[in-house]
Amino acid sequence: LKNISIGVTQTLLKHPGIRGYLVMLAMLQGVVHRIPGQTPEKITADLVRSGFENIRCIVGDQKCCVSLENHTYRWDILAISKALDIVASGLDKPLEINLLLLENDVPCKMVSVNVNDWKNFTLGYTDPADSEGRITVTHRTDSVAQILKKIKALNRSRNKFDLVIYPQFYFENTLKYKFYETQINIAPALEFSLWKGNRFTGQVIFPIHNRLGYEGDHIRPGIVSISQEIRLSDNFRSTLAAGNFPGNTYGFASEFNLLLFNGNFNLELTGGAIGSSYFLNGEWVHSPIDRVTGSLSASWFWSHFNMELKAGGARYVNEDFGLFARCIR
Repeated sequence: LKNISIGVTQTLLKHPGIRGYLVMLAMLQGVVHRIPGQTPEKITADLVRSGFENIRCIVGDQKCCVSLENHTYRWDILAISKALDIVASGLDKPLEINLLLLENDVPCKMVSVNVNDWKNFTLGYTDPADSEGRITVTHRTDSVAQILKKIKALNRSRNKFDLVIYPQFYFENTLKYKFYETQINIAPALEFSLWKGNRFTGQVIFPIHNRLGYEGDHIRPGIVSISQEIRLSDNFRSTLAAGNFPGNTYGFASEFNLLLFNGNFNLELTGGAIGSSYFLNGEWVHSPIDRVTGSLSASWFWSHFNMELKAGGARYVNEDFGLFARCIR
């Protein structure tokens, strides 16, 4: 039987049509075997076409790890949904997707979901109430970030300029003879990053309508600042900033956050040294940086009700002290 099999194989290989078919079959098998290796390239290419930046992607046997930064979609939830759709459509196995969200190329949050669970959710096969626990969001990003940092990022955000248009509307009700004093401005801002964690913002305010103060009649600078975000671990991060800030102030500011209990508890410390800053008759009128501000607060995120409870004490801009509490849902 072995000799017969060899003879038949040799005869088939001599036939031109059959030989061509076998060659095509071998080429097709090669393409099929190369598809899994091309999956990260396809996912990253689709993410780049959608406008995401700082993209990295690794596909393993059980997990698909992706990092990206959103500068296209104004609502982060829409950006996350779009990114998960792209990643899930590029995978043909029920892998776990670990989507690492970046801010100025610094890890911020991670969204994890199984490919099949996400597809069923988007197709309406899964009730949103039953999705609790299947889609998780965490601030613990270091394990995935360490894996992805070995990959060269595509569509880098560094040295790119973003022009963002901010509408401004202010109103006060402080006069007896006038119901409201109003002001409407258009405030375009130029934003860019020079290195990891860095952000520069330069803003100009153009008045449209003003019945609220002398300064609102003139073109003037808005926020002009440079900041640096530092993340030392999953549980500790800080931000340092300097420049001209809202509220007619300028100087230096800092913020430190300690996250505990899987990020649900946040201990926040802020501090700054500031002075007054006004633009009158085309000149910058400012005081020395001689006032110290700061606050210490604790907050708890009550996930069952999607609610944040926060309380603390502060020294404010005019150097008065106070206690505050708030509830946000």
